[in-house]
Amino acid sequence: MKKPLLVGALMAFVVWSLPGIAAASSADPFDDPLLPGWIALPSAKGWVVSTGAVQRRYSPTGPGALVRSVGMGMANDFTVAATMTTSAGRTNAGLTTLYVNPANHMWAKIEISPGHPKGFMSIGHDLGGKTASLLAQANVPLTKSTTYGVTLAKVGTTLTFTVLTSAGIPLRSIVRTLSSAEITALSSASFAGLRTKTLWDEDDGGTRWEAFSVTP
Repeated sequence: MKKPLLVGALMAFVVWSLPGIAAASSADPFDDPLLPGWIALPSAKGWVVSTGAVQRRYSPTGPGALVRSVGMGMANDFTVAATMTTSAGRTNAGLTTLYVNPANHMWAKIEISPGHPKGFMSIGHDLGGKTASLLAQANVPLTKSTTYGVTLAKVGTTLTFTVLTSAGIPLRSIVRTLSSAEITALSSASFAGLRTKTLWDEDDGGTRWEAFSVTP
C-alpha cells in the first residue's frame, strides 16, 4: 500500500495514491497530457487538461465519462469525491461510480440550467443502455462559476450524494438504496470517475474538475 497523500487544493481527502494522479502537487492532481491510466468516453478527443484541471469540451455530444480502475466495487464501501467549479454557462456534471461500461453504471450530478436555474442534484443510472434519473433534489443553492466539493459514498447497498461548499460545509445530501437489478448488473464494477452531459439544451463545456479521489 502506498503512503496516503492529500489530493485537492480546496477540498482535502486522505486517500490511497492512485496511478495517474500526480503526487508532486496537491493543487495539480491530474497528469498532463490526458491522461495515463484514465479512459475517456465516448472519445478522448472530448476531454482536455488545462492548468491542472480536467474539462470536457462541447463535442462530442451526449453523456461522457472519464474513468479509471479504482480496485473497489460492489463488495466494498468507499467514497468517490471531487472538487469541481461550475461552468459560467450551463452545468450538468458530477461523478460516476460502480462503473462497468458506458451502458451500465451509477452516477450523480449537479445542474444549473434554464430548467433548474436555482440548482439541482440527482442520483441516476445507466442500466442496459437506458439512462434514468432516480432521485432528485431541486432548489439546491448552486451558482455559476463557483467551486464545490461533491462526494458519492457507497455503504453496503446505499449511495449518498453530497454537495459541499469549497470550505467543506455540506449544502445538501440525497440518499438512495441500490435496486436488485442494479446490484446484479453492476456486480463486476471496479471503475469510477467523472461524468458530464453535453446536449443542445444541456451544454456543459465549462465545468472543471480540479481534484479527484477515492477513499476506502
